[in-house]
Amino acid sequence: MAGFRGREIVSEAVVLHSRTIRENDILVDLLTPEGRFWGVARHGRKSQKRFGPVLETLNCLKIRYRDRDQSMMMLEEATLQAPIIHDPLGLEALLSAFYLVDLVREFIPEKNQDPRLYPLLSESLAHLHTQEPSQVCLEFESRFLKLSGYGLSFESCQSCQKPWEKHQSFFFVFLQGGIFCSDCLPSTADHLPYTLHSLKKILPLFLEYQLGKSLRSRKVLTQMMVWE
Repeated sequence: MAGFRGREIVSEAVVLHSRTIRENDILVDLLTPEGRFWGVARHGRKSQKRFGPVLETLNCLKIRYRDRDQSMMMLEEATLQAPIIHDPLGLEALLSAFYLVDLVREFIPEKNQDPRLYPLLSESLAHLHTQEPSQVCLEFESRFLKLSGYGLSFESCQSCQKPWEKHQSFFFVFLQGGIFCSDCLPSTADHLPYTLHSLKKILPLFLEYQLGKSLRSRKVLTQMMVWE
């Protein structure tokens, strides 16, 4: 890292994850308005003036860093803007915050530069202070899926185009990412009955279906019977 040069940038960031490397350096996974990046805070465990304890998961920061040809960023300074994890969030809201961060970490590749990601995550984390956590997560999942290119369809049967009606039997089919009426439902496809209420179950399960595994944060929410 000696002799590291590059343009100096001041930005905002949400800490997705951090860990110590080489005894005193901190490797930080950050989501910024410019995209998702890994950064290194040299002597971060020792430097209280430049970093202190702010490089913790969920914290919203103002950062100053150097970026050399879009390679690993070098953090020069970080100050706390919103200490999500240390604020008096309830258990459900805190676990929900970790769940949102987990989704970003699992689905969004490093150096992804979609400018819509940062406001979606930072606004959702802020809403956990004032809104029902399960509703915040539902809205995040819906917007996150659209942003990630998964155009789920709930308006009509994917086969015969019959419009959805709440008094008729429709099913969400995970492979197709849309709903089917009972007459057109594929016999071997993974599916769930579809209603407006069932979206709370369908969206996270579809995300896990695409990921190929369950997210631990979501499991904890379910196991603690915080969510159904």
